[in-house]
Amino acid sequence: MARARKIMARARKIMIRRIRKVIMMEKSIIMKGRIINYRRGRKTEYPHQYIVEVKNVKSRREAAKLLGRSVRWKSSSGKEIFGSISRVHGNNGALIAKMRRGLPGQAIGTDVDVF
Repeated sequence: MARARKIMARARKIMIRRIRKVIMMEKSIIMKGRIINYRRGRKTEYPHQYIVEVKNVKSRREAAKLLGRSVRWKSSSGKEIFGSISRVHGNNGALIAKMRRGLPGQAIGTDVDVF
């Protein structure tokens, strides 16, 4: 009986988090961005981290204002994968977004929502 209560309490918390996220998405301004590439080095790729360019963001200072915002990628079938902006990449306004799950290779070059 106590275990069932714990499971129900945890499920309730998860649902509340999801509802709050939806409410925050509706309230916040959604900006459009584009996935440019994986974050990578000469010999390594980081499959959960992507370089994102946001429209109308042209400098490092403007990009720094977007740190901590959420990112949503939506596939053509309706699947959504969320992430967050973790840091600035370079001096021309590109950002590094860490996704919760890795995106498919077809996602490179597609649009994302930044909110």
